[in-house]
Amino acid sequence: MQVCEVNYLFSAKTAQVENNCMIWLNENHLNNNGHVFWVIFSKILIMQQFNAPQQKCIIIDDDQLSIDILSNFIARTGALTVVATYTDPIEAILAVRAIGEIDFLFLDIGMEVSGIDVAKVLRDHVRYLIFVTSYEKYALDAFNVYCDKFIVKPITYHKIESAIKDILRKEAPR
Repeated sequence: MQVCEVNYLFSAKTAQVENNCMIWLNENHLNNNGHVFWVIFSKILIMQQFNAPQQKCIIIDDDQLSIDILSNFIARTGALTVVATYTDPIEAILAVRAIGEIDFLFLDIGMEVSGIDVAKVLRDHVRYLIFVTSYEKYALDAFNVYCDKFIVKPITYHKIESAIKDILRKEAPR
C-alpha cells in the first residue's frame, strides 16, 4: 500500500476523498506563498501503510454467531488482530490473566457470569475495554468499570470501525 499523494492542483473550496484520505483547501487562510490546505489520513489506513504492528484483541461473548460477526468486522478494519475468542467467561478470565495484558477486549454483558463482573476482574489487564451488548440499560454500569466504548447490538461494521478509530485517534501522538 502507498501513502496518499497530495494533489496540489486545487481550486477554491475543493474537497477530495481518495484512498480514505480527505484533502481540502481553506480559502480563508491564503498567504503570500500560496494556498493553505489540510490532509486528514485515517489512523487505520496509516497503520496499514507503514506496517505498524496491529494491536491484539480478545472477544468474550456467549454467542458464537456474535463472535464470528464481530471477528469479521474487526479483521476488516485492519487495525486489530483477534488473538482469541471465548464463549466461557471463566475460561477467558484465566486466559487473559495468563497472557498478562491485552490491547483491546470486546465484551458482552448478558452471560452466565456478567460481563460487568468480568470487566472488574480484567480491567487492569486490558488497555481498552469495549462492551458489545444487547442491554442498553447497563451503560452506566459499564462506564463505572471504565469502559472506553459501549456498543449496542445489533452491531454493524460502521459501529465497530468507529469505536476502534475513536480510541486509536485519542492514542495517536499529536
